[in-house]
Amino acid sequence: MFHFSHTGSGVTLPAMRNFLKSLSLVEPAILFVLFIAGSLAGRALELPVPAPVAGIALVLLGVAAGVWVVTLQRDDAALRARGVAATATVVDVNGERRLEFATRDGRTIRAVERTKSGEQQPGLGAQVAIHYDRADPSTIVTDAAHTGRDVTLWIVAAKLVIGGAVLLVFALRRLRRA
Repeated sequence: MFHFSHTGSGVTLPAMRNFLKSLSLVEPAILFVLFIAGSLAGRALELPVPAPVAGIALVLLGVAAGVWVVTLQRDDAALRARGVAATATVVDVNGERRLEFATRDGRTIRAVERTKSGEQQPGLGAQVAIHYDRADPSTIVTDAAHTGRDVTLWIVAAKLVIGGAVLLVFALRRLRRA
């Protein structure tokens, strides 16, 4: 896993391998599903080759993923800016990690901890700085950096856009030659 400390960041070789392995399992599955969807769409539209449809689908999926990442980053930043600061404790509730904290009015909240892909999670009992939404205290964001998550998601979005564009270019060249 990636490990980000308060004073800086360190990336180990095993962490990089695990990161690459996690990507290598997800992306072929996405590409396979999109290829099948492109094939079916190509047949339904009576296109001679479904590859252009799959290329367009990949580009659109990559753009959608990029929009989702931007939205996620904006939502986190907005909650940090307008939310109420608190310190939560990592607890175990029926085998699932939760962040337990007290609101300003004294209510105890056990919020779902967002899993940060590629980043080390604090251990049970650890204190975590958070911001929570006044209107819905179960909506929280940790103050820790989400760099690993953001980089991972941007890489996936970029690969989908680039892969779709390359597929589209080759498919269109093939159609012109045919």
